[in-house]
Amino acid sequence: MLSRREWIERFATLVTMAGFARQAAAAGANGKVTQAAAQYQNHPKNGQMCGMCKFYIPPGGRAGAGMMGGGMMGRGMTRGHAGMMAAGTCELVEGSIGPMGWCLLYRPLSG
Repeated sequence: MLSRREWIERFATLVTMAGFARQAAAAGANGKVTQAAAQYQNHPKNGQMCGMCKFYIPPGGRAGAGMMGGGMMGRGMTRGHAGMMAAGTCELVEGSIGPMGWCLLYRPLSG
């Protein structure tokens, strides 16, 4: 038997998933969801941020590389702090994505 809290959490997850499915069906050719649908914000949440998400693509980098862009010292290091903080993109969310942002689709970089 599910507790009330477990039932509410599962229901909320189901509603969120249905919303993303509807958004994905209406998504353009790129198949990405809108920033609004992902509840994107331009600041971290509970220490989580896009620059540390497996879906974030830094300028000139690749997904899963984090804020550093995947190089030994990272592409941003050669341009200083401003280069590291430049907006990138996301595999799942459309538009310009700041490394300090956050959304519902956040998944931490793996080991």
